[in-house]
Amino acid sequence: MAELALTDASRISDVASVRDRFGDRAAALIETTLLRRRASAKFDDASGWLFTEEALEQATAEPVATHRAGRLAGRVVHDVTCSVGTELAALRGTADYVVGSDLDPVRLAMARHNVAGVELCRADALHPITRDTVVVADPARRIGGRRRFDPRDYTPPLDELLAVYADRDLVVKCAPGIDFDQVGRLGFVGEIAVTSLGGGVREACLWSAGLSEPGVTRRATILDRAEEITDAEPDDCPAGPAGRWIVDPDGAVVRAGLVRHYGARHGLWQLDPAIAYLTGDTLPDGVRGFEVIAELNFSERALRQELSIRDVGAVEILVRGVSVDPDVLRPRLRLRGSQRLTVVITRIGAGTASRSVAYVCKPSR
Repeated sequence: MAELALTDASRISDVASVRDRFGDRAAALIETTLLRRRASAKFDDASGWLFTEEALEQATAEPVATHRAGRLAGRVVHDVTCSVGTELAALRGTADYVVGSDLDPVRLAMARHNVAGVELCRADALHPITRDTVVVADPARRIGGRRRFDPRDYTPPLDELLAVYADRDLVVKCAPGIDFDQVGRLGFVGEIAVTSLGGGVREACLWSAGLSEPGVTRRATILDRAEEITDAEPDDCPAGPAGRWIVDPDGAVVRAGLVRHYGARHGLWQLDPAIAYLTGDTLPDGVRGFEVIAELNFSERALRQELSIRDVGAVEILVRGVSVDPDVLRPRLRLRGSQRLTVVITRIGAGTASRSVAYVCKPSR
């Protein structure tokens, strides 16, 4: 099956060939082949794995799972929602002992195939079957293909998980957009760690107090740069006029509410106290930044004239704090030049002193 293209152009003939050769097993073979190909975006080698579509959608990307497993090195860990075994595969290399359980017999059978040598059993996550283990849970956030935003609607519900394992060390993977305040109202005490990979925020993970560093309640992990920052670090980050560079912080930093901490670490300051853009005269190592070449009060006409003078034909538009849709604005600028630049549009000031500003920039890469 792996040798078949299964593209739009070849799909009909490929499916017919599979049906002729494998009969009623064709559908399962085709689905598995396509899921393995999709899994290559998350795993280094998924060629021998079995998945369901929903299990793959929720599966943790391999680098993220490996990073989390590193924090549990030497511990005895029970993954109470092990699904097809993606977390177990990472934990197996670091934990002292690993147990996996799930209610879905199909996913358990897949986990036995995917992660050999791990203790597996069928069990309800809300009815503990182990003692003295670190509990890892990844509640389902999609039901029938629909995303669930209220953590009380997860499977199992987050509030019930927190109650059942209140006396245990607990790690819970959640959606990146989860309401942190609501998590606190549900009784969570500990650290919320937001992780990014490949330029995108992948998850928010809850670490109970027994697994957290003293004084840390927020953590941002940027796996691409192997950088972590927490709210235990200084946040003395003033606001002021634009320096040489503008920096749009990684999404994990923004989502974790650590923009000021990140700015203080790297000697940057904010353009405005309420806006997540940072600025400075030196660009942090490995960070993409935008070198300011012009600043103007934002209006479409003024920006169009500035870009025309600079012979701009393609523009990247970044926006924070201003009601501007880049995809709507871009064609209205009617660019015809040969240069490519970046425009950062944001709000400076509050109340009657508020104004919209556009910074025309040259990206560092």
